[in-house]
This record gives sequence, structure tokens and C-alpha cells, in this order.
Amino acid sequence: MDSLEKIALSKIATVIVNKSFLKVSSNSVWESILSNAGYENLYEKYSKYLNPYIYNGPFENDNNFFKDYYIGIKEIFNKLYDNGNNVKGLLFLLKSIIEKINIEFIVEDRDSIFEKVSTSREEYYSIEEYLKTLSENDINMFLEENQSLDFKEFINSLKILNLDLEIVKEKNSTKISLERFAGTLELEKEKSKLSEWLNNLNPDFRKVYEQALENYISGNAIATITSCRNLITGLFSLAKDDKTKWIMGLKKVSTDKNIELIKNPKDIINQSTLAPNACKYTRFKAMYSVYSMASDLGDHSLEGPKINGAMYLEDVKLYDAHLVLRMTEDALIWVMESRRIEEIKNTD
Repeated sequence: MDSLEKIALSKIATVIVNKSFLKVSSNSVWESILSNAGYENLYEKYSKYLNPYIYNGPFENDNNFFKDYYIGIKEIFNKLYDNGNNVKGLLFLLKSIIEKINIEFIVEDRDSIFEKVSTSREEYYSIEEYLKTLSENDINMFLEENQSLDFKEFINSLKILNLDLEIVKEKNSTKISLERFAGTLELEKEKSKLSEWLNNLNPDFRKVYEQALENYISGNAIATITSCRNLITGLFSLAKDDKTKWIMGLKKVSTDKNIELIKNPKDIINQSTLAPNACKYTRFKAMYSVYSMASDLGDHSLEGPKINGAMYLEDVKLYDAHLVLRMTEDALIWVMESRRIEEIKNTD
């Protein structure tokens, strides 16, 4: 069974193979990428998949093995990642790939963009030329609004690995660099354990989790959030009693002091006087808040209030989905590490 990291790396390989933002116009492209990362030996091993051309003396011919370009890149990623044992090596490769990306090709429909940004006084013939006139903040906004679908999926796949891209304006150019969040390796190992744990509880839980990741990578914010909500209610339903709702399962899983004395967990949410005021039920409230946010921005995102005849709906963005996804993962990792689901199942 593939780990989440391998799934994300497979997605990265897929968009690279489309050759939209990383052009492979000669055999030197991947030789340079792998050599600069310190992996010339991998170029020698997989070059037949990475080179678009073969040479017979002075004659250049198409390389038939290049149709399996994806196989070569995926094999290199998996070999370097080595099931989490060589994350630094993988980062060196990703940095080297990013250095080869031409900022001209990360935007969608360049001709229309040139027409849009050109004025009667100034006409631009390259994206790089136009970006020189912008501040760093405006560059980031411009690229975010105009990046291609492949490049969006590339960035979203990196975020699944807790990585991101940073656009930096230098004196005469605009550079793309890889940014690593703190604790990446440890967090990724926890997420892989989470995926296996969900699968052991119920294979459908893992499918919903992977569906959330797939939706996020594809840029579908509401579908990502909806999958998170389904995962939360489904998981806590494992701990509920017959003929009760999922929230009773959340109450049983929570380890808050005296929560077993609460007959109706909604008394906690509604701050009812029936819930003892001395206890704060912090864990219960935190996990319920993740569900509440996922409901409001997911399944119920079209159910905003109506004021003076006008509907007020939330504008759900992909960064909202990223927040809900991370909060859901954190809540589920807590449940996994507490082993409360297993304890409850063993006593029932």
C-alpha cells in the first residue's frame, strides 16, 4: 500500500511529465538537474527514460523510451525518498528541479496575459520582463491568479509534503525557491501512520482521507472540506452506542475530566448550565470546532444567512481547505495516539 508521500510524489511526477512548466528540449536537462543535486549516478541509470533524443553519429532521432518518462521520474523519486529514510536527498532533487523551472511557463495563456498587461506606453514580450515592474507582493498575486493548472497541482502536491514555493524578486530576475516547514519529516511520518491506522479501522476511512488529499491537490476546496467532515463523523461513529449520533462517540473518545457525567454533549456546545461549569471540556470543544468549521465551509457552504432579501455566503478558498485538512489530521492523530477507539471497541 502506497504511503501518502508516494502518492504526492506520483502526482508531482505526473504534472512534470506534462512538460508544461518544465520543458525538456534536450538531453542535458535531466543530466543537469540530477548532477546539480549530487545524483549523477541516477541519471546514468535512468537516462533512457529522461532523454528525448538518441544519437547515431551526427543524426538525431526521437527516443522511443521517452514515452515512459513518467516511469523514470517516479522511480527516481521513490529511490531517493527510500520510504522516508532519505528526505534530505529528495529535497535536494526537488530544489534542483525548481531551479530549472522557467517562470515564463508557469502561467496560463501567456498571449492573453501579454495583451492584458500591455498598455499604449508599454508592451511586454515576456513574463519576466513584466514582473520586473512589480513589487514582490504584486508578483506573488499575479502568479497566483495566472498560474497554470499543472503548476497549481505541483504546488498543492508539495504542500501535502509540508513544502511550499517562495517567489523572490532579485535585482534583475524573479526566482522560485523551495521552502520547508519546520518538523516536516516527523509530521510526514505521523501522517503515514495515520493513513495505515485509518485503513485498519475501516478501508473506507483511508479512501475518504486520500479523497480529501486528491481534492486538495486538484484545487477543489469545498470537496476537500466535505471529505474532512465525513471522515470526522465516520470515525467518531465507531465509538457511539446503538441508536445514537456520532457526537456521542466524540464524547466517549474525549478524555476531558468528568465528561462521562454529561448526558447530552450538546450542553457543552451550547454552554448549558446542565454542564458543570468547573470543567472546560477543552478536547471535546476543539474536535467539535473542527467538525463545525468543516460543516459550515463544506456541505453547508450554500446555506448562509439571508438579510434584507440578500444571501450572505462564505467565499471558500483553497487555503481554507488547507486549514481544515491540517486541523482534521491533527485531531485524528490525537485520537490515534490516545488509542481511545481501540479501548472503547474492546470494552463494548
